[in-house]
Amino acid sequence: MTRVDSLLMSPIEIALGIFLMARQVGLASIAPVLISLVSILLGGKVAARSGPLQKLWNQATQERVAFTSSILNAPKGFKMLGLIDIFSNMIQALRVEEMERSKGARLFVMWRNVVANLSLMFSPLFTFLIFVYTRGASSLNATEAFTTLALIALITSPMQLFTHAISQFGVMSGCFQRIQDYLLLPESQSVGLETRNLENQISSPHARSSSQNHVESDQDILLQELPRHPLQEDTSYLLEMDLQSFTYPSSEQAVLHDIHIKILPSSLTMIVGPIGGGKSTLLKAIIEFCAQNSPDLRRKAPEVAFCSQDPWLPNTVIKDIVVGQSEVDEAYYNTVLEACDFVRDLSKMPLADQTLIGTRGKSISGGQGQRLALARALYARRPLLLCDDVLSGLDASTSQTVFDNVLGPRGLARRHKSAIVFVAHNTKYLRMADNIIVLSNDGHIQDQGTFEELQSRSSIQSVREVLTSEDVGDQQDPEVDTTQHQPETVPTNQFEDAQQNLARQTGDLSVYKYYGKSLGYANLLVFVAILASQVFGTKFSDIWLQWWSGQHFQLSTGGYIGVYALLAGIQITAMMINPSYLLMYLVPKSSAKLHEQLLRATMNAPYSFFQQHDAGVVLTRFSQDLSQIDKQLAGAVMMFSVGLGACIAEAVLIAVGQKYIAIAIPPIVGVLYLLQRFYLRTSRQLRFLELEAQSPLYTHFLETLNGITTIQAFGWQDSWQDRCMHLLDAAQSPFYMLFCIQRWLNFVLDIIVAMLAVIVVAVAVNLPHTTSPGAIGVSMVNVLNFSQSLAFLITTWTALETSLGAIARIKNFEANVTSEDIGTGEIPPPKDWPHSGALELQDVHAAFSTSSRNVLQGVSLSVKDKEKIGICGRSGSGKSSLILTFFRMLELNKGSISLDGVNIESVSTGHLRAQFAAVLQEPLTFPGDFRLNIDPYREKSDAEITSVLIKVGLWDALRTRGGLDAIMDQTPLSQGQQQLLSLARILLRKDSVKVVFLDEVASSVDAETEERIVKVITEEFQNMTVIAVAHRLKSIMDFDRIVVMDSGRVLEVGTPGELLQAKGSFWELWTRQ
Repeated sequence: MTRVDSLLMSPIEIALGIFLMARQVGLASIAPVLISLVSILLGGKVAARSGPLQKLWNQATQERVAFTSSILNAPKGFKMLGLIDIFSNMIQALRVEEMERSKGARLFVMWRNVVANLSLMFSPLFTFLIFVYTRGASSLNATEAFTTLALIALITSPMQLFTHAISQFGVMSGCFQRIQDYLLLPESQSVGLETRNLENQISSPHARSSSQNHVESDQDILLQELPRHPLQEDTSYLLEMDLQSFTYPSSEQAVLHDIHIKILPSSLTMIVGPIGGGKSTLLKAIIEFCAQNSPDLRRKAPEVAFCSQDPWLPNTVIKDIVVGQSEVDEAYYNTVLEACDFVRDLSKMPLADQTLIGTRGKSISGGQGQRLALARALYARRPLLLCDDVLSGLDASTSQTVFDNVLGPRGLARRHKSAIVFVAHNTKYLRMADNIIVLSNDGHIQDQGTFEELQSRSSIQSVREVLTSEDVGDQQDPEVDTTQHQPETVPTNQFEDAQQNLARQTGDLSVYKYYGKSLGYANLLVFVAILASQVFGTKFSDIWLQWWSGQHFQLSTGGYIGVYALLAGIQITAMMINPSYLLMYLVPKSSAKLHEQLLRATMNAPYSFFQQHDAGVVLTRFSQDLSQIDKQLAGAVMMFSVGLGACIAEAVLIAVGQKYIAIAIPPIVGVLYLLQRFYLRTSRQLRFLELEAQSPLYTHFLETLNGITTIQAFGWQDSWQDRCMHLLDAAQSPFYMLFCIQRWLNFVLDIIVAMLAVIVVAVAVNLPHTTSPGAIGVSMVNVLNFSQSLAFLITTWTALETSLGAIARIKNFEANVTSEDIGTGEIPPPKDWPHSGALELQDVHAAFSTSSRNVLQGVSLSVKDKEKIGICGRSGSGKSSLILTFFRMLELNKGSISLDGVNIESVSTGHLRAQFAAVLQEPLTFPGDFRLNIDPYREKSDAEITSVLIKVGLWDALRTRGGLDAIMDQTPLSQGQQQLLSLARILLRKDSVKVVFLDEVASSVDAETEERIVKVITEEFQNMTVIAVAHRLKSIMDFDRIVVMDSGRVLEVGTPGELLQAKGSFWELWTRQ
């Protein structure tokens, strides 16, 4: 886009140059015109071909960055599952593939340069060839030769810009095409808002929309067969959905079928059903998330508040999350926090409600995140509140408190006359519902009505068969205790600040050395040699023209023309080889190496690094910085090298043509040195300001994508778009200022060169005997080019220095992000280790980082081989922290942990985690097919994979989606189905591990699926040590022993029967459920 003006202004300059040249050389002026036309035609063809190739390259980059983003957003998953090497290899393979796809576009960069320089290289040759053969060899003198050469420059320079602009326009059109393709994708269908009283529409068949009048008779019959239990016919409904089918845009198969729902104001509607039945989809359908097969969704109240199953939490302070886009009302704000039982949590945080929660709420527990999302929805005071299993991350006591205070008959939501639609995985609160909707496996409404109505039709019994019974409490909190893991560490980006300070240093030779090493020093020497031949072919032709016009050698006209043609051939050959060598060989090799070093540093970083730093900032290293290295830096190296060679050669030729000018060269160099220091100091800062301003913009993009459903539900699109535009303006401001000072630079350089031209002319006029006309011609021609060469050199130098900032950031990142394996692995464990799976913890004190307080304090525990241990406790008691400690993802400040007698601190993390298998509460899924997600090691056959999927009860759901070859992103699974997939993943590895960790494995599944999971654990893991964090105490009552934790300490250890008889902490937890 920076050269679009050349498409308008260059033709005018070219026409003027042709006019002047025709007056000078007559018929010979046709040569640059014809060559220019050929250059334009070839430039158009190059641009047409380069667009699709650039698009192919961009797609490869997008695939790599998307996969990298999915992995970096789940550091806990890829570390605990021991997938660091596998994911690193996969991402690096995508990088190599990206470099291969880029070669086509890079090749056309070379052709673009050649085509753009055709007129510059061949116009003088053919002009002089026509000139001498039309007027005779004797007519070529120095005056005519160098005047003609200067006029040719007036044509070829704008022609070069014009051809470059055409090629860039082709590349730009490819980018525009991708943007257009994206913008033309189907948007979420807007639901027609119905503001009239729906009572008349329901009672009158003529009130249906025109689309319903065309419903065929067989559909009417089918509708009549569906169980219908309307509420009150004489009531104005807040929400009515009739004859709806919903599907995801990426799938043609409908998820929900023939839905008929009526929601009253100030009512509680509960949605229950098996996993994968479409409960969450129904909520998303209500907020216009899914594509609709039938348009008859009516909602009288357009304002909705939404709490997703996985709460969306932007990286800001707690108060801003709760208030959202609403006005601040301190009294109501405190009321909402009290209702959500969050006041006690704030009292334990040093910064209270000004605490930053980190990316995706890393610094708070899962239960706290759900309560924050609920508080945000409650604070919005919307007529319709949609809650997707928002109590699943709370212990039984907190869950009951929040339900009573918020959702119950006397809760805050009901007092505000808000209707509540609540997705539940258990039957604990069904009696409190005004209406219950039971979904079947295939997405139909199996039954609906009040609790008593469903009970009279025996539907409640069927519900209890697939849901958790009311005697079973909610799951425990999956995350850490915020009193121990302080979130104030999140905003500190010390490595980022260090990178920025390092990048701002002027002329840091270590950065040049680092980049040169990645390119290869021997390769650089070859590059310099080719560059020298290119400069020689370009500038020595001026000397040869001087000798030709002065008949320096006794050669025929053909001899002079032959040498002149040879120099042009050397020039174009070098111009083809040099960019090809740099862009096709050196840069891909260097880029792949730099990516590998960056990836290794990131993947091997300790878990605390991901807790303390924003994922968006880390991801910019893999997107923005690498893109700058691939494109801007590669181009800057090539252009700066050419500019430097041209400036040196032109300065030498100016001094050779006028020997007294050599006296003026040192002062001019001094002025240029001061100028570059002044200019580079400012331009470099502006470049860095631009890069730094883009990081918040990129983070905003990620947060928007992660929370698009919530943003749409609350109707915050405009405010988030305004925020995006504000960040975009902030990112563009340095970019605009940089262009301003570049214009200033060109103006100052033009003045300096004009002064130099005056000196050359003054010396030639006043001291005519000190030089020859040919030498003066050489000087004047190079003076004309010197201005552009100097501006080009300083501009490309600035681009080079700025682009090297990306190298500096990667270099500093690699140097400052320590590996989690430092100081371990010196003594390899025995070959048969581990042989049984016995674990021993002795006085363990552990923290997330060396700067934070201990989350485990004095934990001692002995686990025998093949023993089944259940871990339970209140929210934030340290259960999941204990699991993380086994995987060496916490800093062990005191004590020891051993596996079969070997201290795990002496074993490399990769080797240690390979001995474990784990199912996390936050299931790890990543882009690719289901086969890859289940067997990332690619070790098992399809038959083995299918077998474990059948065992966990997931094969039927996958088979309907396309089987193992179906793409994960295109056929999304529910939260519970993702947990079953995680269980299937470790079943494939059960023969190679001795210890299995289960962290809230059944947190999002129904009772039937939970029984299947318990059965799988009992049958498949009987010869393995199992340590399970209990999400529901009933699921661990058959375990050998139970560990009760509180505040990072072990309160009780014993068999379930012993702990119940002791009537201690475990008994209290049990009685509360």
